[in-house]
Amino acid sequence: MLSSLWAGITATDGVFDANDVTFTSISGNSVEAIVIFQDTGSNATSTMVALIDGHFIVTADATLSAGTALVVEPTVASIPTATVLAFSSGQSATLNGASTAPSRVITVTSTTVTTAARADAPATGSGLPVTPNGGNIIVAWDNGANKIFKL
Repeated sequence: MLSSLWAGITATDGVFDANDVTFTSISGNSVEAIVIFQDTGSNATSTMVALIDGHFIVTADATLSAGTALVVEPTVASIPTATVLAFSSGQSATLNGASTAPSRVITVTSTTVTTAARADAPATGSGLPVTPNGGNIIVAWDNGANKIFKL
């Protein structure tokens, strides 16, 4: 069944893309993520390729000392207002307004963040998590730059 759902998979120059997928009549608990794996027909050799959970990594590109303009590596998705980014350095930053992608500067409440610190951020509009109600779930992949993901 999955092979027919994923018949449109392509990978060009490390960019993964696929046809949109519809899962019919889904009910049950909240769906927190989508797992993409290479099914070789053997449990011993099948490999997980991606785990898509509606989040992405934000990396500080410069040290921010008690400021409000956090310079970051280009973001791949928008981040909602009031999101608290908990950085790997133990520091945190709260968005003082939504950040739209791609962005190199995120407006935050006054804080300090160290260069190269990383934080997990929710992607606005990712559709995850989703709570099934017995209807169809349609996975419509992004047709923009870098598609679903880039290796």
